[in-house]
Amino acid sequence: MIKKIFIAFLIWKSVIFIYTMNVTHLFPDIPYYQAKNLFSDRYHELIWRFANMDGLNYLRIARNGYNLDNIPFFPLYPLIVRFFANTFFHHRYFTPISQIVSNLSFLASLFVTYKIIQKDRYTKLFPTILLIMISFPTAFFYGASYNDSLFFLLASLSIYSVRRYSLFSASMWGALATLVRLNGVVLFVFILTEHFIKANKIEYFPQFLSRLPKISLLVKKAFSLKQIIRKKLYLTFIIPASFLSFLLYIQLKFGNWHLLFSTMKIWGQDRIILLPQVFWRYFKILVVYPTFKLNYWIAAIELLFVIFYIFILAYSFNKLRISYWIFMFFSFLIPSLTGTFAGMPRYGLHLYPLFLSTTLFLNSTNSLVRILYFTTSIFLLFVMLAFYVNGYFVA
Repeated sequence: MIKKIFIAFLIWKSVIFIYTMNVTHLFPDIPYYQAKNLFSDRYHELIWRFANMDGLNYLRIARNGYNLDNIPFFPLYPLIVRFFANTFFHHRYFTPISQIVSNLSFLASLFVTYKIIQKDRYTKLFPTILLIMISFPTAFFYGASYNDSLFFLLASLSIYSVRRYSLFSASMWGALATLVRLNGVVLFVFILTEHFIKANKIEYFPQFLSRLPKISLLVKKAFSLKQIIRKKLYLTFIIPASFLSFLLYIQLKFGNWHLLFSTMKIWGQDRIILLPQVFWRYFKILVVYPTFKLNYWIAAIELLFVIFYIFILAYSFNKLRISYWIFMFFSFLIPSLTGTFAGMPRYGLHLYPLFLSTTLFLNSTNSLVRILYFTTSIFLLFVMLAFYVNGYFVA
């Protein structure tokens, strides 16, 4: 299987590169294409075209550290890029190094996913999961100057460690994931939930609901002081502690830890807005004010992904381990509370439970549904990739 995974990765990367080389002139480059303005005279276009948008912020942090404009971007990914650039390349080649880190992280995450699949006893489904992952509409971000593949790797390592009953490793990987993206904090809840279902021998929601009248006894059994000490559950607090350490850094450097959230005002994401309000905002964009410009179609795609996530959550409620479902649920909920679905097409890249749920769904349907799914997914992949490499925001 190792050889097959490696071959699949090479095919995926080759398709992404060949398509990019043939689609870069399909649309006119936007005048404010920052990656082109900064890097086109230094790197091949297969490098600088995958270093735009948020990728530029990670590269600036890697090269120059934090300033008031890039505080919301978490530190571990740019720190890794900086380490390799400074240690082995004399403070150069930050952009290609960032993409090497991303691609290697994605390749490693495929192997970790296979190990989790084996633990979950779904080994026969791995080829489908692999195909879903590499054909996901935003899968090209796995190889860009973004932190998505690193987070996916670390989160998957945390999941795998929990499934192997290694609480310390799970907590450490979860802490590192939290230094990559905020939703790494959800791994704290995931690990505690996994302990709860193991302590009470409850894996799925139907079992939990049937024992709901005894919930207090179940909680006491799993989280008594004796259990916390015996199972070393206190180790899980490494995960929220890693987030607090980032806040402490911001406080010490800038004098105000609130900047992590207040500086997100640039993207209109500095307040908590309930989901009905967000859906109403998108309803007005798509129905009340239909302009049919690029922003209209981006909003439509964002909403499409959210509907897909909701469908998968509903479908998998009785089919996934409780811990998997809760991890997926909160991973989608947290970014949606910012008042926008911008970025939601990319957030599915982080979640092993999403790929497993989608595989279970497709495996339960007929060939027509599977053909329709993969056709749509690959079509969106090529459309979104075409826009992204030409400098347009897609996720």
